[in-house]
Amino acid sequence: MIRSWTDTQKGYGWISIALHWASALAIVLVYALGEWGPEMLGGTRPAAIALHAGIATYSFLVFFPRIAWRVAHTGPLFTIKQPAFVAWAAPLVQFVMLSSIVALFVTGPLAVFFAGKPIDLFLFAIPSPVEANRAVRSVLGDLHEWAVNAMLVSVLMHIGGAAFHAMRGHWGIVKRMIIAVPAQKKRPPQRRPS
Repeated sequence: MIRSWTDTQKGYGWISIALHWASALAIVLVYALGEWGPEMLGGTRPAAIALHAGIATYSFLVFFPRIAWRVAHTGPLFTIKQPAFVAWAAPLVQFVMLSSIVALFVTGPLAVFFAGKPIDLFLFAIPSPVEANRAVRSVLGDLHEWAVNAMLVSVLMHIGGAAFHAMRGHWGIVKRMIIAVPAQKKRPPQRRPS
Protein backbone atom coordinates (compact mmCIF):
# COMPACT_ATOMS: atom_id res chain seq x y z
CA MET A 1 0.00 0.00 0.00
CA ILE A 2 1.35 3.40 -0.95
CA ARG A 3 1.46 5.86 1.93
CA SER A 4 0.93 9.61 1.64
CA TRP A 5 3.77 12.12 1.86
CA THR A 6 1.39 14.89 2.92
CA ASP A 7 -1.27 15.18 5.59
CA THR A 8 -4.89 14.35 4.92
CA GLN A 9 -8.01 14.79 7.02
CA LYS A 10 -7.56 11.19 8.19
CA GLY A 11 -3.93 11.31 9.29
CA TYR A 12 -0.38 12.56 8.97
CA GLY A 13 1.87 11.95 5.99
CA TRP A 14 5.52 10.92 6.00
CA ILE A 15 6.74 14.55 5.97
CA SER A 16 4.93 15.41 9.21
CA ILE A 17 5.99 12.16 10.83
CA ALA A 18 9.67 12.59 9.88
CA LEU A 19 9.72 16.23 11.05
CA HIS A 20 7.95 15.27 14.30
CA TRP A 21 10.47 12.58 15.26
CA ALA A 22 13.51 14.55 14.03
CA SER A 23 12.32 17.44 16.23
CA ALA A 24 11.84 15.11 19.20
CA LEU A 25 15.38 13.78 18.78
CA ALA A 26 16.78 17.32 18.46
CA ILE A 27 14.91 18.44 21.61
CA VAL A 28 16.35 15.55 23.64
CA LEU A 29 19.90 16.11 22.35
CA VAL A 30 19.97 19.89 22.74
CA TYR A 31 18.25 19.79 26.14
CA ALA A 32 20.63 17.11 27.42
CA LEU A 33 23.68 19.10 26.27
CA GLY A 34 22.32 22.28 27.87
CA GLU A 35 21.51 20.62 31.20
CA TRP A 36 24.14 17.90 31.59
CA GLY A 37 26.77 18.73 28.97
CA PRO A 38 29.85 18.84 31.22
CA GLU A 39 28.91 15.57 32.90
CA MET A 40 28.12 13.88 29.57
CA LEU A 41 31.26 15.09 27.83
CA GLY A 42 33.68 15.18 30.74
CA GLY A 43 34.51 18.79 29.93
CA THR A 44 33.90 22.29 31.17
CA ARG A 45 30.60 24.16 31.23
CA PRO A 46 31.70 26.76 28.60
CA ALA A 47 32.72 23.99 26.18
CA ALA A 48 29.43 22.16 26.74
CA ILE A 49 27.41 25.36 26.23
CA ALA A 50 29.34 26.08 23.03
CA LEU A 51 28.50 22.58 21.75
CA HIS A 52 24.88 23.04 22.88
CA ALA A 53 24.66 26.37 21.01
CA GLY A 54 26.24 24.95 17.86
CA ILE A 55 23.97 21.89 17.69
CA ALA A 56 20.94 24.00 18.62
CA THR A 57 21.75 26.34 15.73
CA TYR A 58 21.94 23.41 13.32
CA SER A 59 18.68 22.02 14.73
CA PHE A 60 17.04 25.12 13.27
CA LEU A 61 17.27 23.17 9.98
CA VAL A 62 14.80 20.70 11.50
CA PHE A 63 12.61 23.04 13.55
CA PHE A 64 12.02 25.74 10.97
CA PRO A 65 10.56 23.29 8.41
CA ARG A 66 8.62 21.60 11.25
CA ILE A 67 6.98 24.82 12.38
CA ALA A 68 6.42 26.09 8.82
CA TRP A 69 4.87 22.74 7.81
CA ARG A 70 2.53 22.76 10.83
CA VAL A 71 1.43 26.33 10.15
CA ALA A 72 0.80 25.53 6.46
CA HIS A 73 -0.84 22.12 7.10
CA THR A 74 -3.34 21.92 9.92
CA GLY A 75 -3.14 18.15 10.23
CA PRO A 76 -5.86 15.54 10.46
CA LEU A 77 -9.30 16.00 11.93
CA PHE A 78 -9.88 14.74 15.45
CA THR A 79 -12.73 12.27 15.00
CA ILE A 80 -13.16 10.68 18.43
CA LYS A 81 -15.27 12.02 21.26
CA GLN A 82 -13.09 13.47 23.95
CA PRO A 83 -13.48 15.46 27.16
CA ALA A 84 -13.88 19.20 26.62
CA PHE A 85 -10.59 19.98 28.38
CA VAL A 86 -8.71 17.80 25.86
CA ALA A 87 -10.32 19.61 22.92
CA TRP A 88 -8.85 22.95 24.01
CA ALA A 89 -5.73 21.65 25.81
CA ALA A 90 -4.24 19.74 22.85
CA PRO A 91 -3.90 22.72 20.47
CA LEU A 92 -2.83 24.95 23.37
CA VAL A 93 -0.04 22.54 24.34
CA GLN A 94 1.16 22.35 20.74
CA PHE A 95 1.07 26.15 20.44
CA VAL A 96 3.09 26.58 23.67
CA MET A 97 5.58 23.92 22.56
CA LEU A 98 6.19 25.47 19.13
CA SER A 99 6.19 29.04 20.51
CA SER A 100 8.72 28.14 23.18
CA ILE A 101 10.98 26.60 20.51
CA VAL A 102 10.80 29.85 18.54
CA ALA A 103 11.63 31.78 21.73
CA LEU A 104 14.63 29.49 22.32
CA PHE A 105 15.92 30.19 18.82
CA VAL A 106 15.74 33.92 19.50
CA THR A 107 16.99 34.10 23.09
CA GLY A 108 19.73 31.45 22.81
CA PRO A 109 21.87 33.01 20.07
CA LEU A 110 21.26 36.52 21.39
CA ALA A 111 22.42 35.45 24.87
CA VAL A 112 25.62 34.06 23.34
CA PHE A 113 26.18 37.22 21.31
CA PHE A 114 25.55 39.55 24.27
CA ALA A 115 28.07 37.47 26.24
CA GLY A 116 30.54 38.67 23.59
CA LYS A 117 31.07 35.21 22.14
CA PRO A 118 30.65 33.75 18.66
CA ILE A 119 28.45 30.76 17.89
CA ASP A 120 30.75 27.95 16.88
CA LEU A 121 29.23 25.89 14.07
CA PHE A 122 32.22 23.51 13.89
CA LEU A 123 33.12 24.39 10.29
CA PHE A 124 32.89 28.13 10.87
CA ALA A 125 31.77 30.57 13.55
CA ILE A 126 29.18 33.32 13.55
CA PRO A 127 30.84 36.30 15.25
CA SER A 128 28.87 38.39 17.68
CA PRO A 129 27.32 41.36 15.87
CA VAL A 130 26.86 43.24 19.16
CA GLU A 131 29.07 44.39 21.99
CA ALA A 132 29.07 42.34 25.16
CA ASN A 133 26.48 43.54 27.65
CA ARG A 134 26.12 41.57 30.89
CA ALA A 135 22.74 43.06 31.82
CA VAL A 136 21.13 42.23 28.47
CA ARG A 137 22.82 38.81 28.49
CA SER A 138 21.35 38.14 31.96
CA VAL A 139 17.82 39.04 30.87
CA LEU A 140 18.15 36.91 27.73
CA GLY A 141 19.48 34.02 29.82
CA ASP A 142 16.44 34.27 32.12
CA LEU A 143 14.06 34.39 29.14
CA HIS A 144 15.86 31.40 27.62
CA GLU A 145 15.41 29.47 30.87
CA TRP A 146 11.69 30.35 30.95
CA ALA A 147 11.34 29.15 27.36
CA VAL A 148 13.17 25.91 28.22
CA ASN A 149 10.79 25.32 31.12
CA ALA A 150 7.72 26.08 28.97
CA MET A 151 9.00 23.72 26.29
CA LEU A 152 9.75 20.99 28.82
CA VAL A 153 6.30 21.23 30.44
CA SER A 154 4.54 21.28 27.06
CA VAL A 155 6.59 18.32 25.76
CA LEU A 156 5.72 16.33 28.89
CA MET A 157 2.04 17.28 28.47
CA HIS A 158 2.23 16.24 24.81
CA ILE A 159 3.69 12.85 25.80
CA GLY A 160 1.07 12.60 28.56
CA GLY A 161 -1.67 13.27 26.00
CA ALA A 162 -0.39 10.47 23.78
CA ALA A 163 -0.28 8.15 26.81
CA PHE A 164 -3.82 9.27 27.77
CA HIS A 165 -5.12 8.30 24.33
CA ALA A 166 -3.20 5.01 24.36
CA MET A 167 -4.63 4.07 27.78
CA ARG A 168 -8.14 4.85 26.57
CA GLY A 169 -7.65 2.54 23.59
CA HIS A 170 -7.41 5.32 21.02
CA TRP A 171 -4.51 3.66 19.21
CA GLY A 172 -5.41 5.41 15.98
CA ILE A 173 -4.38 8.71 17.59
CA VAL A 174 -0.97 7.32 18.55
CA LYS A 175 -0.49 5.27 15.37
CA ARG A 176 -1.04 8.22 13.06
CA MET A 177 2.27 9.75 14.20
CA ILE A 178 4.06 6.48 13.46
CA ILE A 179 2.58 5.28 10.15
CA ALA A 180 1.55 7.60 7.32
CA VAL A 181 -1.99 7.44 6.01
CA PRO A 182 -2.63 5.68 2.71
CA ALA A 183 -2.20 7.91 -0.32
CA GLN A 184 -5.46 9.06 -1.85
CA LYS A 185 -6.16 7.36 -5.13
CA LYS A 186 -6.34 9.72 -8.05
CA ARG A 187 -9.28 9.11 -10.27
CA PRO A 188 -8.67 9.07 -14.00
CA PRO A 189 -10.34 11.92 -15.83
CA GLN A 190 -13.86 11.13 -16.99
CA ARG A 191 -14.34 11.14 -20.71
CA ARG A 192 -17.39 12.89 -21.97
CA PRO A 193 -19.46 11.05 -24.55
CA SER A 194 -19.13 12.62 -27.97
